[in-house]
Order: sequence, then structure tokens, then C-alpha cells
Amino acid sequence: MKNLYETLNVPEDASPDEIRKAFRALARRFHPDSGNGDESRFREITHAHEVLSRAESRRDYDRALRNFRARSGDLSSFAPPQFEVGVDQLGKILRELLRQGALTRVRIKRNGRLLLDLPFTAATALTTLGFVLAPLPTVLLNLGINRFLEMEVVNLVAERFESALKAHEAGRPADAERLYLECARMSEYFVPAHLNLGLLYRQLGEKKKAVERFRKVLEIAPFGEIGAAARRNLDELQGY
Repeated sequence: MKNLYETLNVPEDASPDEIRKAFRALARRFHPDSGNGDESRFREITHAHEVLSRAESRRDYDRALRNFRARSGDLSSFAPPQFEVGVDQLGKILRELLRQGALTRVRIKRNGRLLLDLPFTAATALTTLGFVLAPLPTVLLNLGINRFLEMEVVNLVAERFESALKAHEAGRPADAERLYLECARMSEYFVPAHLNLGLLYRQLGEKKKAVERFRKVLEIAPFGEIGAAARRNLDELQGY
């Protein structure tokens, strides 16, 4: 599995600003229109930047990379992250949540009706600002939300994937395909979307598309439960 951090010459804990600066420097150097342009290298660094510059896709890539190094891979590892932290780790976990929050939404509802839909980062920033500038009203507002309204935190990729599963199980292949593809576009390294697309195409008799998806899975997650499922399907399709 290709290390996208090495492609951009940045450490694996690089900040978004460091990733952006590294990409710009390399893009200027290898752009096909420059004197020493290299189209193949330019495509590589552009792809690496597209994955690592978006918080959710970076999180899924990091997870896939860890699984690859550990020679493991199970579907449960792609569930939305849960954290157990002590007081001394709160600062670290808050920074991580902020980094990963681009595709996580905070939704406030009343009797099932959506009243407010904010990115997790914006909701966190507003709450923090409220506690700094007006702590008492902010506390009262939060108490009011908890008592009279419903609040949920939703990961958009996981939400889209769940909708795709429901469409798949309900026998609506066109809707399932569209939703799985949306998941893959939002986060290329969200492996369950590729695996289920392969299964869907196989069910529809579209062998070539199924083979492409199962091979994509093996590029990202060749080990463990995920790799075994993709390899088994490829063997049965006689395309691997």
C-alpha cells in the first residue's frame, strides 16, 4: 500500500497547513507546464493531497494504513470512532476530533423536525466561544437543548453507507450503487463501500465492475476479514 505521506514528504502527524505547503511546493516543481515537469509525479502528489487534505478521508486512510502494517483488517475497524480518555488526554482528543470533524455534523431537532445542522467544528467553536464570553447563558442554552430538543452527532460517510445498505437490502440496486459511490468519493479509503459495491455488481452480473472493486479492496486492505472476503469473491469470479 502506497504511503501518501511519503509522496508529499511530510510526517504522518503533519498538520493540515504542513500538508498544504508541501503540496504547493511539489506541485510547482512537478507541474507538467514547468521546465522540469513530470505528469506522473504530479498526478501522484495531487491524489495524495486530495486524500490527506480532507479530514474524513485522511482518517480512513490512516486506519487503512495501520491495518496494512499490522496485516489485519476487519469491517468493525471502519465503524465510527469511539474514544475513552482521561482528564490528561482531553486536549489531545479535542484536537483529534476537530481534525476529523469535516464530515461530522451536529443536528438539533424538535419533534423530528430539523432546526439546525452545523459542522462539528463549527458547533464546537460556537460552544467554546459561548463558554468564554457568556458562560451562564451558554449553560442555560445547553440545558434547554437537552430538555426540549434532540441533538445528534452524525458522520456523513457512515450515514450515507447505512442508507446504501438499506437500499441494497431492499432490492433497490440503482440507489444502493449511487450511495456506495458517494461514500467512495467522500472518502476513498472507506473500504466497506468498495467491498459492498463489488458484491452489488456481482449480484447484478457485472463481472468486470465487480472485479475492479474487489481488486481495489485488496490494494487497500489485503489482510484479515476484509481481504479474505475480497479474495474469495475474486477467486469465485475467476478474475484474480
